[in-house]
Amino acid sequence: MSLQDQKSKKAKKSKTHEGVDAEMVDTEGIKARKEFMCKLRLIRNGQFIGVSNIKEQTISNDRASAEAKNKLFHTRCELSYRTRSIQTNNMDKLFYIQENKNQYNENTLHPGLSRIVWHVKTLKHKEIWGYFKSLCIPMSCPSPMEEQSVEQHVEQAQDKLVEQPVEQAQDKLVEQHVEQAQDKLVEQSQEKLVEQHVEQSRDKLVEQAQDKLVEQSVEQSVEQSVEQSVEQSVEQPVEQSDQIVKDNSVFRIIPVVYHHSHRVTVDCGIEILKTFRDHADMHDEIITDMICIYQTKCSRDQLMDILQFMSPLQKYNSLMHIIATSYKGQTHTSTFMRYGVELYNYSKTLVNV
Repeated sequence: MSLQDQKSKKAKKSKTHEGVDAEMVDTEGIKARKEFMCKLRLIRNGQFIGVSNIKEQTISNDRASAEAKNKLFHTRCELSYRTRSIQTNNMDKLFYIQENKNQYNENTLHPGLSRIVWHVKTLKHKEIWGYFKSLCIPMSCPSPMEEQSVEQHVEQAQDKLVEQPVEQAQDKLVEQHVEQAQDKLVEQSQEKLVEQHVEQSRDKLVEQAQDKLVEQSVEQSVEQSVEQSVEQSVEQPVEQSDQIVKDNSVFRIIPVVYHHSHRVTVDCGIEILKTFRDHADMHDEIITDMICIYQTKCSRDQLMDILQFMSPLQKYNSLMHIIATSYKGQTHTSTFMRYGVELYNYSKTLVNV
């Protein structure tokens, strides 16, 4: 058996469209092979049935141009479908497929279906041919005018290449000079600002020093005047006994005071405050003032919002507690009491009415 007979036998055994293509390519007839490639292949349930003529195309026109050859020969059509193998199948009736598939007639394709297949083939061909054209670059011989223009473009490009480095160097030099000038201006402005700040700080320090000197001189003069007045009014310690005098339901207390020069020690101040306990309502004003003076972390308005709801005795007890905690760990006999002079002066006004 020859090699061609073996190939044809294998193709007949497997009647698939791949086998049919191989059989047609191996045949010697170029015309038959071309016609087979241009026709519509019909495949049913994966089985090659045959080819059908597309009435709208003329196979002999493939020699007109490369585009016509691509459309007719290289753009192949195939119509495949799957269906049940029964005699009343409408798909088989549409393609005129008989019960015996070997008796298929290739000229029985419906005209409407033939026009649809031709239209789809044309669309696909245009898509493929457009892609080919996009890949192709037209080649033509340049004319003398075109050669001159090319030379001009080359010269212009060379001139630009020469000019660009020069321009870039000039731009860099300009940028460097601008940056240096900006840096100098910034440094000068910073130096001016520093000088201004130094001058302002010096003026402020001079003013503060002058204010301090004035305050110190004022304080010294005030202290001297107070000392002189106190020394003149009080030359010796005063000792008085506690006396409570009742006159028209009004009580006045003459306290025992241990006065040292123009200041009052903590012990003396506490002794004066102890005489206020039984009649705290009569001394509510000075007790309130002392609470506000000792509580430095709160403003007077904030303290008054609380004190207005306290009784005089509660205020007195609060003041004694504040004084005890303020001078805790200090020697009461040698520590001078804050607001002691005012307390002492107030106690001197408590005389019999």
